[in-house]
Amino acid sequence: MHALLLERLVRQGLVGRGFASPQDATATLLAVQSQDLLGAAWALGRRSGARHDAVMAAYDAGAIVRTQVLRPTWHFVRPRAPSPAACSSGRGRPRTWWLEAGRLG
Repeated sequence: MHALLLERLVRQGLVGRGFASPQDATATLLAVQSQDLLGAAWALGRRSGARHDAVMAAYDAGAIVRTQVLRPTWHFVRPRAPSPAACSSGRGRPRTWWLEAGRLG
């Protein structure tokens, strides 16, 4: 397997030992796309070895949060995660429909 591909799979928790928990996976990956709640729960379980009920229990307990972090797309993030927009401040202004809506008349 190509070394770069293998490294990417390891860092995403898809091969090797993975992450210790769904919370650890979410914190390490920063955000996990979750429009499809069941698919996203499966992805966190696949990366952490957790069963579906354990992922959903972490979600229900608030250990992972599902929100629209940067755009109108749902993501799992860790509680109190910094906004990606705040992390990239000074690198340009985000161009999103809700920011522009007031200018369109």
